[in-house]
Amino acid sequence: MKRCAWVVIVLTLFPILLVPAVQTLLPERIPTRWGAGGQIEAWSSPFGVWLSFQAMIFVVGLLYPAARWILRGRQDTAETAGWILAVVQGLLLLMMLSLLGCAWYGTVHAGPVAPGLLIATIAILNGIFLWGLWLFMPLLFPGQPGNAAVTRRILLATGVFLLVTFGAIAKNVWIGGEAGDVLRISYSGMGWLFLVIGNVLPKLKSNMWAGFRLKWTLNDPDIWYRTHRLAGKLWVVGGLLLAFAPFLLPLRVLRLFFWLDLAVLSLLPVIYAWRLAREQLFTAVPPDGPDRSSRV
Repeated sequence: MKRCAWVVIVLTLFPILLVPAVQTLLPERIPTRWGAGGQIEAWSSPFGVWLSFQAMIFVVGLLYPAARWILRGRQDTAETAGWILAVVQGLLLLMMLSLLGCAWYGTVHAGPVAPGLLIATIAILNGIFLWGLWLFMPLLFPGQPGNAAVTRRILLATGVFLLVTFGAIAKNVWIGGEAGDVLRISYSGMGWLFLVIGNVLPKLKSNMWAGFRLKWTLNDPDIWYRTHRLAGKLWVVGGLLLAFAPFLLPLRVLRLFFWLDLAVLSLLPVIYAWRLAREQLFTAVPPDGPDRSSRV
């Protein structure tokens, strides 16, 4: 069995060893969600928190054999995919340990832990995860340095977005402010992120990891190119609208606008690729059907 498979198995099963500590060292309920101002908004049992993270880690672990089967003809790429899944499992495990550790720290010091510590911990973990993906990019795209460079730009933009969002949350927690301010900054930051993605989408070449990976786009380079050219324009326009919408719309309308914008940006390129494939199919087959004149 490959080393990566052992790592995935260990990370999948390791949280089970934490059950005795979760059941004995932690209080009956712990805070699991904080508002933008630092106030506690939701509580849960420690075992419920453990079970939620264990389920996510288990599901990611199941993706490992699925990835090896899908990429069975490309062993190097399959192994790289396995290591990325292991990194995701490790991130989920560290996030679980951070949340439970902060809860334990709160019991020792007779009170819930300050959310700032948890925010800083999660921000650092997300940074480590993005940095790990940055290092893996050339391995995901062997022989396609252009795709690796494009994906790294998206990772860099994602890192900036997360930095701004966590900074806005930390400012509200430590200095004070309106919860709506964080939401507006987050939605606007997402718009600028969509704008960056739209600018680089047309530069992606056909691959199994990034872009609109549909059977129609993967089977035809022309459909891939035309679909991503349209998607790039849509994501630039949709990103610009979302970048400025938070400062023009009320929050309730803004949430609906975000989901509508995301649905359009996600579904229209898929429908366009399907239509292109249908057009090619009907063009390839004559209106009167295949020629049967040679049949006896």
